[in-house]
Amino acid sequence: MYRALHDAIRDAAKFARLDYVQLHGDEPPDVIGQLGGLHVIRAFRLADRWQPIAEYLQRCRELGSLPAAVLVDACRPGSYGGTGELADWSMTRQYHELGLDLPLILAGGLRPDNVAAAIAAVRPFGVDTASGVENLPGKKDAGKTTVFVAAAREALTEQDALMDFDK
Repeated sequence: MYRALHDAIRDAAKFARLDYVQLHGDEPPDVIGQLGGLHVIRAFRLADRWQPIAEYLQRCRELGSLPAAVLVDACRPGSYGGTGELADWSMTRQYHELGLDLPLILAGGLRPDNVAAAIAAVRPFGVDTASGVENLPGKKDAGKTTVFVAAAREALTEQDALMDFDK
């Protein structure tokens, strides 16, 4: 069932010269391994517990095909990101307690005015935004994007300095 999907992802990544791809759907764990040569960022919609995500990643580990990173987004049933809804930062921070040793990318309602607070609260490896830098649905605003990136870089740099200090 997913064979055509694998080929389409690989072809698009090759055409665009991508090293990383994000999977936001309901792909089973074996899809990651079948995208050989690509680094997969696996997106999850975090509802009220980590168990389904931890089980998915454990299955990936058993198959020898862990994703390169885990992206955590807000959960809105039937939606696969870009909703503008804020992820639960206290719930997301629990990721560090799972011992998965995979980089965490935070998404879910991030905007230029809240990305620094999100980074301070969750301490992710990176952040992702979509609707948070749009001026109209589907239309990115260059000014908002520039401010978002600057705020995220500053907060991530401060976080790195704090993490180095904690060692």
